[in-house]
Amino acid sequence: MEAPCPWWSATDARAHRAWLDGPVPEAVAYEDLDPCMQWQAGQPVLLRTGGHQHFAYVRLRGFAFGPRWLAGSIQERRVSPAELTLRDPRQVWANSYELQLAQALLSAEGDDRCAWLRDIDEEAEPELFDLLLLAREELAYRPDPAPTTGPAPAPEPKPRRGWTRAEIEALRQPEGVVEPLDLAPGR
Repeated sequence: MEAPCPWWSATDARAHRAWLDGPVPEAVAYEDLDPCMQWQAGQPVLLRTGGHQHFAYVRLRGFAFGPRWLAGSIQERRVSPAELTLRDPRQVWANSYELQLAQALLSAEGDDRCAWLRDIDEEAEPELFDLLLLAREELAYRPDPAPTTGPAPAPEPKPRRGWTRAEIEALRQPEGVVEPLDLAPGR
């Protein structure tokens, strides 16, 4: 029970402590994040949206406390936004026990060593359920968002039947309705 994650080792514990005690890197602009370089979890990133600056951080993935490659587009030299979080991982995962428990919760469905954490009841164990939700948001794999650059793909043409007389009549104004029409706008 004192180590809920069976693959957490003494080496991981030392790496976690060194990560927390190490200096926080200087913030970089999102445009300067390069998928061809390694970045450490907790790296502050400046995002500019609508003239406002926001801080984001490189997400912690697994027990990768050292520098790692980030997913993204090599051609565009852009890191995927799925690699970032708005919460500082050094603060969120400062407690190594909670981090181990969060990883074990995420692995519970597929790993028999963590089977004791399956089927958490939200009402009976609210703190554990909250930790599971936080782990899903912060530690779980996130797929890359769909690209938003360039024109949207044209919709597939669909055959359409012709209008019936009843549908055409339904679109007309009811009798007795007069729409004013300005024949000389601006005069």
